[in-house]
Amino acid sequence: MKILVLNNSTSKGGAAKAANRILESVMCVDNNIQCEIIADKIQKTKSYHKNVNHSASELFFRTAIDYFPRLLLTDTKKGRYSFWFIGKQLNDFIKNYKPDIIHLHWINEGFIAKDFFEFVNNWNIPIVVTMHDSWYFTGGCHITYDCEKYQNICKNCPQVKFDSIFNFAKRQFELKERLFTKNNFNFVAPSNWLKENAEKSTILKNSKIVNIPNPIDTNLFAAHEKAVAKVKLDLPINKRYILFGSSSFDENKGYSLFLKALENIKLRDDVEFLFFGSEFKHNVKFRYTNMGYIDNEERLSYVYAAADFTIVPSLQENLSNVIMESLASKTPVIAFNVGGNSDMVKNKFNGFLIEDISSDSLRRTIEEALQVGNKEFMDNNARQYVVENFDYKVIGQKYLNLYKEILGKNNG
Repeated sequence: MKILVLNNSTSKGGAAKAANRILESVMCVDNNIQCEIIADKIQKTKSYHKNVNHSASELFFRTAIDYFPRLLLTDTKKGRYSFWFIGKQLNDFIKNYKPDIIHLHWINEGFIAKDFFEFVNNWNIPIVVTMHDSWYFTGGCHITYDCEKYQNICKNCPQVKFDSIFNFAKRQFELKERLFTKNNFNFVAPSNWLKENAEKSTILKNSKIVNIPNPIDTNLFAAHEKAVAKVKLDLPINKRYILFGSSSFDENKGYSLFLKALENIKLRDDVEFLFFGSEFKHNVKFRYTNMGYIDNEERLSYVYAAADFTIVPSLQENLSNVIMESLASKTPVIAFNVGGNSDMVKNKFNGFLIEDISSDSLRRTIEEALQVGNKEFMDNNARQYVVENFDYKVIGQKYLNLYKEILGKNNG
């Protein structure tokens, strides 16, 4: 079986991480499958990473054509909107590669052209699409927030300036309805929430959509003892830590809500915050350590393990990598009950799931979490739930079964 995986990048972003993990999980259960990730932007860290052929000037041109309309016509802090003005032609590449199945992930930022879908539809090549957000069934937005126009028709998009004049969303919506509704398309939603939204959409309501979560390597994200993790990171053993992956550039990640929650929070002297990701630049009264951007997953697993809780205050999530990585590292999570968070976080079992989306509720829940009596119970549940439901062998078998079903093979 020959699987061609297409994603914009081999390393940047949550979709790239998920694409790598899904491919590895499939090869974990059947090492006879030939799988490769073909990407536009490549940092070749794995033997299965391959680059599409292009010049530096071509890549720059396509990326610029995607970037500048977003910069001029949308508020990037509200989340990404992809206009899909340009993309790379992959027709000859596909003809030469001759895949049994093409597995799509995140194809935006000028990566794949619209004509690609005309080509694969005409050739009737089976397509698996793992959706990492709402883009495949909207007029162009990746995060819908409270907008439900995708259930009828996207037009006058609230995320796009002058859309009532230029009809960007409506035209892209109608194009996707024509391209994505062929019988050779099979859609995967990593969360039940995304599956339900896709099924409500005009574009995908009659399509085959299955729920298969993203996997995680539970050997890499391991249950390190907290004291060992702190020593590894040169952190004081006697401190308790609350972890937050900081992102000041995306309102959807709940950064401002998190800061507001901490304005009046009551913490004991032995409690501090750990930050990783974007640089933390705010003057605050609480104590914190900034771990910076972490591109080594083994080190990241120790960062999770060193914390008592990880806070994920996103306003909308599909299936959060941060939540899954934290739980696998035996660290419970505090999150709002939005998107696919409830697929992973069970309230007061392996974390805290907050119903009221407000800074005050977040503050009170953090204070409550730090008072938990039998925290070992919650820690063990966090790890065990991920091992049973999201481990490589569990998810890899589900994808392998899907591939075999599509190709009409026996699911042995």
